[in-house]
Amino acid sequence: MRFKKYFYTFFIIGIIVRLALSYHMGNHDMVAYYDWGNNVLQKGLLNSYYGVYFPIQYQFFSLYALIAQAFHVVRWMIVFKVFNLFFEIGVFVLLTKLLEKFKVSRAYALIYWFHPWFLLNFSQGFIDSQFSFFILLSILLFYKTDTKKVLGYIVSGVPFAVAFLLKPQILMLFFALFVFFLLNSFKKKIWKNMMFFVPSTIFFVIYSLYFGISSYLSPITGNIFFGSTNGFLILAKSYLDIINVMPCLTCSMPNFWYPIAHFMTTPGRPIYTITSRIFILPNLTVEKLALIVVVLIIISFCFVLLNLKKHHGAEKILRLLLFVSLLVPFLMTNAHANHPYLGTVLLIPLMAKYRNIFFRIASNLLLLALVVFLYVSYGFGMNYGPIPYFIGEIPKWYVSIFSIIGFSYVLFYLFKISLNENKFIKKHER
Repeated sequence: MRFKKYFYTFFIIGIIVRLALSYHMGNHDMVAYYDWGNNVLQKGLLNSYYGVYFPIQYQFFSLYALIAQAFHVVRWMIVFKVFNLFFEIGVFVLLTKLLEKFKVSRAYALIYWFHPWFLLNFSQGFIDSQFSFFILLSILLFYKTDTKKVLGYIVSGVPFAVAFLLKPQILMLFFALFVFFLLNSFKKKIWKNMMFFVPSTIFFVIYSLYFGISSYLSPITGNIFFGSTNGFLILAKSYLDIINVMPCLTCSMPNFWYPIAHFMTTPGRPIYTITSRIFILPNLTVEKLALIVVVLIIISFCFVLLNLKKHHGAEKILRLLLFVSLLVPFLMTNAHANHPYLGTVLLIPLMAKYRNIFFRIASNLLLLALVVFLYVSYGFGMNYGPIPYFIGEIPKWYVSIFSIIGFSYVLFYLFKISLNENKFIKKHER
């Protein structure tokens, strides 16, 4: 009972800390969030859809902008951050539920609630907690629903479908789950798990129909960003065009490409100006090579997870999504510093479950490197004051090395533990 009392006390303290951080302006992207939301209110979704994020996220932005305007909130970023707080509370609650499923202490959720990495993401106004909430809800529903029935897969797929229309990070998660379920279907000769993608398909079709019908009814032909593209293809084109948004080795992510990009830049030249479309072979750019490597690694890990027999299907899904949400920002090009957010959230249950000292050290090294890099890059926000000199002078490519080391061991351990479990199972089946 004493722990329960203190647990909720810490929960309230975390809310107060975030409310204090809500007062300060976040990163420059928040201005774009407000503009996109305000444009949806004034021009409608069709004539405001830019495609960097996906339709439901635009509608979330429009809701936040509407509330800020309705209540005449001059510091509109507070409204946006308060909604981020709602989602972070949701992530925290779902994380405690997942920890209970792992049969470990809920106290590990306090890592999410108080670690500087997550607090700094909140201060900056990054919205990764929003799609992360729906991913965690989808995983938890795998535990809650009867996935032996078709309806169980459909229900679990509904929150994932919402995430599918929020942020581009979902695309590789969709691919990984599709490969995993497809392989599972071939192996077991049962196709009902593919019903997980029915809600995503329905949502995608509904929005495609909306854009298509609206473009015919609108006096403006087509979408302002996608020109005369057939209205029914606007959404599909926005998904395919994601790879063309800032094609650089790294935008601001301390991954494998950051040290390379750092040494390719000249003084005063932003690191995101180093293109990812450098040819290393005829018809093979760095960007394509990174994508091919990531796809092959994901497929390999799907095969490893497929053969695990002693784990609940939901834990396999969690491991897969954790693996991919860390792998993609560290190996693929065009990544931003906030992109590992979901992966670091999903890492917490496994940090609690596995007592391997090197895994825990690597996980904490990864979180520390990420928060230092983010702070050196942005501070607490645009109007929070200068970054202390001794921190601001830390070379970011140094930090990226520690980030890479932590990530590498975490991914290695995820592969190792899964392979070892497979060997253990096979040994005891003989």
